[in-house]
Amino acid sequence: MTKSTQEHWDRTYSNTRDINPNWKPIYYDFRSIASVIEDAILDFKPNSIFEVGCGDSLYLPYFLQNFKSSAGGGDLLGGGIDYSPNGVRDILERLEVCGVNADIFCEDFLKLTDGLYKDSKKYTYDLIYSLGVIEHFDNPKSILEIFSTFLSDNGILISIIPNFSFFSFHKLLCYLYQPKILAIHNLMNLKQLEEEHRLEGFRIIKSGYLGKFSLGIPAYGLDSRSIFGKNYDMHKKVGNKMAKFVWNRLANTYDYRGNSVFAPYIYCVIKKS
Repeated sequence: MTKSTQEHWDRTYSNTRDINPNWKPIYYDFRSIASVIEDAILDFKPNSIFEVGCGDSLYLPYFLQNFKSSAGGGDLLGGGIDYSPNGVRDILERLEVCGVNADIFCEDFLKLTDGLYKDSKKYTYDLIYSLGVIEHFDNPKSILEIFSTFLSDNGILISIIPNFSFFSFHKLLCYLYQPKILAIHNLMNLKQLEEEHRLEGFRIIKSGYLGKFSLGIPAYGLDSRSIFGKNYDMHKKVGNKMAKFVWNRLANTYDYRGNSVFAPYIYCVIKKS
């Protein structure tokens, strides 16, 4: 059972935005997330990558622009899936502006238990990643099993989700400013995330808390409530000014390790045997 709705994601992707064709993850939050997938690309040298929940993704075009296939150094093959028509519209536009190609599927992956097909052709990918997807379901393990049907032999599956451990600072921020956002999440800690990734025929390669700190976890898709007469966006502006100096230096350290209290994200990487 899903904890969020297509209407929620259609609203999320309904905002107009500028597209930077040369976007790179230079800020610490973005660098933290990208580092997990970049390490996997460098370590396992996939020929193809696939993003689940790819609506208006910044990362898929970036990876396709900046990494090559291990097969002769050609372009990586890319793909993605999202069930929001608005999200698919936005990622197709972003890919075009960025000058890269990918097979994008506008489908509900819950219906794809036998694999990913287009025109009777089955599509599989060497590296599949999702950013904030599986925690929107009551049974993340069953979702990962669906993803595994898109995965090549010896492929890599990566999940990155918000850190909503019991003492998580970011969980507290959501509780204070956007309690509705917690209602559409399966609140997992690292141990629980690892347990969901113990699939038959897979082994855990790497997992951990990701990032030192962030003010970006309360989501923009829902209206925040006011605290002390000001909403989260007002507090975030002040906090960002105070934290910018620290964040810029954190980005230069290339240290993305975190802890259960202050890390904004948790992640798990598994390999198909």
